[in-house]
Amino acid sequence: MQGSEEDFRKFYFGTYEAFYRYVRKMAGRESAAEDIVQESYCMAYACWDMLAGHPKPAGWLYKTAAYVAGNMRRRKENQAVSLEMVRETEKSMCAADMYEAVEIEVVLQNLLPEKEWKLLHKYYVEGYSGADIAIQLGISEENVRMRICRTRKKLRERLGA
Repeated sequence: MQGSEEDFRKFYFGTYEAFYRYVRKMAGRESAAEDIVQESYCMAYACWDMLAGHPKPAGWLYKTAAYVAGNMRRRKENQAVSLEMVRETEKSMCAADMYEAVEIEVVLQNLLPEKEWKLLHKYYVEGYSGADIAIQLGISEENVRMRICRTRKKLRERLGA
């Protein structure tokens, strides 16, 4: 066991004040800041064994807060989505998962034109539906599905899969 509960307590008390001030400025509202801080520390605690060995656990915490804030914003914008539909993987994402996700994004950005990359990112990462993307782009939902299909095919060809 790499990280102990006592180590986490030290981490928590050593980072809380500055972290809360940062999140409070980012979130704008005190209630939202409290939710983001709580969720971020819960995620850190859930994967503390791995995070304790991370060279910059505080940096991980700040990056996690940005993800949590983004997820909260998207949920608010898309209130039709029920809580049961939120992917469990997003809730339990640890440092290794986040770094792998960032690495995949960088590779994909280099393989695809920006327009196609943004389309896939909205659909697969941000969780927008085809209908939502169609409204944003001013095209039909069928057109969105076709673009996603063509982009995935292009990606498979470029990856040799």
